[in-house]
Amino acid sequence: MCDHEYNVAIVIDNGSGFGVYNHFKAGFAGKEEPCVVFPSIVGRPHHPGVHFSIRLEDNYVGNDAQAIRGILSVTNPIERGIVTNWEDMEKIWHHTFYNELRVKPEKHLLLLTEAPHNPKANREKMAEIMHFAIQEVLSLFASGRTTGIVVNSGHGVTHAVPVYQGYDFPHAFLRLDFAGNDLTDYLMKILNERGYTFSTSSDRKIVDEIKEKLCYVALDFEQEMAKENSSLEKKYELPDKDVITIGNELFLCPEALFQVHNIFTLII
Repeated sequence: MCDHEYNVAIVIDNGSGFGVYNHFKAGFAGKEEPCVVFPSIVGRPHHPGVHFSIRLEDNYVGNDAQAIRGILSVTNPIERGIVTNWEDMEKIWHHTFYNELRVKPEKHLLLLTEAPHNPKANREKMAEIMHFAIQEVLSLFASGRTTGIVVNSGHGVTHAVPVYQGYDFPHAFLRLDFAGNDLTDYLMKILNERGYTFSTSSDRKIVDEIKEKLCYVALDFEQEMAKENSSLEKKYELPDKDVITIGNELFLCPEALFQVHNIFTLII
């Protein structure tokens, strides 16, 4: 839990993806980092009537659900940045306020970010519960600017949002249903083509970590491709202590964001 002043505003970012790979974030206004980051998942026992050695709750949220996901049916209330299950979404918010931040939400201002092109019905539903703002506008403010173009690529969706003197222009928003999760798919594909085997959900977590720790954007893609592969190679140690060598895959993966129409056909 973060230390905070009484009545300081709470800021919530629901995330944009799905499953354990999408992360919900929450914190207090004025802080550089969120206080709470956890998977935006809700889990319920597979067989509620079956007795286990431990007493199971009706539902689990976030890390609590992830810890025992083997005996739970796990769902995510968010798809590509849009809330699709309000009951579970409210469970995540409730868990955040009372179990993670340990605050009474009625004592704080609440600021909830939303995805551009958020459906009107969703916006109305959100407005019943909290105040909300375009997260890209807040990101621009955080950089000390009020005018600019913000590109926000999350787990499930990428948005480009123009902002002028603090105001966004919804008619000019661009949305692309291609983001971090798709890059992980692509990296798994090209690593498998190189002779490695990544296919299970645990393998996916490994590839996700490779992407986040080692991948980079080439400033000049053609120039980078012309380099000797040995000069690009990086070593990565797997959980079983085996070491794999990765070369141009490290910039081929993020390049998909800039050549999505060329790359995406390779993923399908």
